[in-house]
Amino acid sequence: VRKPTFIYILGADHTTEQDIYFNIQFLHKYISDYDSDILYFSKNTYSLLGEISTDIVSDWLEGAVEYSVTLNDDSWYISPYLTYTYVTNLKTVLGTYIFSGDETTWIGRYKNNDVFFMDITYHF
Repeated sequence: VRKPTFIYILGADHTTEQDIYFNIQFLHKYISDYDSDILYFSKNTYSLLGEISTDIVSDWLEGAVEYSVTLNDDSWYISPYLTYTYVTNLKTVLGTYIFSGDETTWIGRYKNNDVFFMDITYHF
């Protein structure tokens, strides 16, 4: 089912004197001519999204957490990860995705699919 949808995001970010980065965003999705056959989404969906990150060791080991919370259906995901860049041209990211929510929600349908990941990139 396709319906005209209006989405806007308002956000702010800030880096503290201790170099802790905060980003928060509010998302509103409105589906006009709403039909109850639409899976996962209500006529209005409200979410908070964002990231918190900081350098743990100098500038070569960063810790971060990305998150998304859908306010009107109590579903969420969180993704904490570490980024290692000490070796020249090498970037390694190690983290996880954790999902929660009812199986009838967009995020909740992944709740049995929590994962750990590792991404290694070498630039020649």
